[in-house]
Amino acid sequence: MRTRKEVKNSQVVIVGTVSLHQYDTYVLFDTGAMHSFVAEQFARLARLEMKPLETVLNICTPMKNKVLFVLRYQGCKIIVNG
Repeated sequence: MRTRKEVKNSQVVIVGTVSLHQYDTYVLFDTGAMHSFVAEQFARLARLEMKPLETVLNICTPMKNKVLFVLRYQGCKIIVNG
């Protein structure tokens, strides 16, 4: 797991604010990641449409927890830098 200082100085992790479905939100982009994740609370706020995943994702977190993902959000419009 990376520290805040490591993330701030990283060449592969980008931290900032973007507009997602017309809501400004804090983001952390890891350019080496294979998937993107959205907080459930934000998805409800933005009324994102959920669809079933074709393949269930079993993700291990840095804290060694396992999380199963069975749904995806479709058609997310992200605006970066205007």
